[in-house]
Amino acid sequence: MSDSPAAGTVQEMAADTAPTTSEPAHEASTRGTLDVRSAAIEHLAEHIAADVVGTVSYRSNIDKLRGRGYPHAAVSIRGASSWIALDIAVAWPGVVEDIASTTRDQVRTETSRLSGSDVRRVDVTVHVLTADQVGAPERRVR
Repeated sequence: MSDSPAAGTVQEMAADTAPTTSEPAHEASTRGTLDVRSAAIEHLAEHIAADVVGTVSYRSNIDKLRGRGYPHAAVSIRGASSWIALDIAVAWPGVVEDIASTTRDQVRTETSRLSGSDVRRVDVTVHVLTADQVGAPERRVR
């Protein structure tokens, strides 16, 4: 070791730039978030809605490309509460009002029970499908 002034300066500079253990590595505002819970609740709500008598699971060809179809849920979460916007399909003729209210009630009850989230509201949008859409065989390209 040398007692030269240059050696002391390098050590002091290194001490000034070293992170201290009391400071967080990253500020909370700069970190990203991952919200697995909302995706899980969406998936759960879609499965519950698909099991309701009168609803139809439906994906058009364009929906298959987009990775979407019916039933489809979108969830907003704030704290322990959640709100669900749900799109379902019903075959014509069908009692749309009864199917929508049954779906709303079952999704709210079962999603709350299974997820532990307090589902405050379920908004159901019904898409009515014709018999051709419901009974159409899936076309395949060979």
